[in-house]
Amino acid sequence: MIRVSFIGDVMCEYTRLETYHRPEGEYDFSPLFSDVKDDFAKSDLVVANLETPMAGEALRYSWRDYQFNTPEQLGVAMRDAGIAVVSTANNHVLDRGFEGLEKTLETLDAIGLRHTGSARSEEESRPLVAEIRGMRIGLLSYTYGTEACYNGYYLKPGEEYRVNLLRNQELTNPVRRCFFVSKRWLPRALRAVYRRVLPKQARRPVGELKEKDARQKARLLEDIRYARAHSDYVIMCLHCGGQFNDAPTEYTRAVVAFCLKNGVDAVVGNHEHRIQGSRLEDKDHPVAYCLGNFTSNYGIDRKPYDKNAECSILLNLYLDEETKRVQDVGFAVLVSVKGEDGVIRTQPLYDRICSAGERERRELCEKNQKAVNAFLGTERRDVAPQKEYFVSQVTGRMRE
Repeated sequence: MIRVSFIGDVMCEYTRLETYHRPEGEYDFSPLFSDVKDDFAKSDLVVANLETPMAGEALRYSWRDYQFNTPEQLGVAMRDAGIAVVSTANNHVLDRGFEGLEKTLETLDAIGLRHTGSARSEEESRPLVAEIRGMRIGLLSYTYGTEACYNGYYLKPGEEYRVNLLRNQELTNPVRRCFFVSKRWLPRALRAVYRRVLPKQARRPVGELKEKDARQKARLLEDIRYARAHSDYVIMCLHCGGQFNDAPTEYTRAVVAFCLKNGVDAVVGNHEHRIQGSRLEDKDHPVAYCLGNFTSNYGIDRKPYDKNAECSILLNLYLDEETKRVQDVGFAVLVSVKGEDGVIRTQPLYDRICSAGERERRELCEKNQKAVNAFLGTERRDVAPQKEYFVSQVTGRMRE
């Protein structure tokens, strides 16, 4: 049996960066992974969503919200913890521009982390194929956008290979861009009128506005066909959705349906920054809409505090080498915890429950139940803490 594991968003906000800075001048992110390293060791392949460039100090490390650049020691810690592949197609891939994208990939290559989702050439942009004991696993990585309307980095014709996109970058049309994001007085006045006349539409974030997607769909189909031809099992690492929604957006569901219809076997999603539902009962096409933040300060010392945002999922697909299909699906609940030293570490929630006192144990059990129900789309009140939950191939219920 081959175990392929996935974790959610790996990032480091600027407010946390100094907590991993050591007196001798180096950064050490190993504490972040120390409590999950043994769980990763049980897997044949661990895939993470890397939601930050690692473009070097010359391009300035993170210093403000939503503009990431993390020291390469984060990648070293990921590799040493057992992570082998990172998905790089996400809305922060161009936080340090095209130079930052290329330097990040150079850093990943030097560290020894394989990557998929962004590229320096057309050839490199092909889906990644990992071979494990004779089984070929194809990994695609696609994102809804790159925050281009804020950072200004728009792909030119012929540069589509740089980032795997599901549609045009945000507000490619300069007139729409001026209306929605310009800080000049006239666009601001027009937006004020827009908010009063159409308040529901006006509340939609820029990243959720409709964009053209014909060229991107054609490229996605080409990549799926390539992965299908060179792999026994194809997995899409999807970066899509809104922020902290209770359920996947209509657009996310449409993208998932499109992928499954055209040859993808499984979809593992991220970006919402909280655990969302899944369709794990379908053994032929398991879907996890969002695994949540593997590491973040959301829910710890940053809003929202009511979304269980400090919890995430470690998803395990158990693949049969002979049939090349999913034999079982398992998952564990992880939690980010801030220690007395100010360092945030990610731990299996089950382990923390086992070592907690009675009062804390009750609170953690409620947190665990909330996470499991969110992921399975259930409302069970009898969720007992477990190291790993399994989903039956037939009924879709947890195997106790």
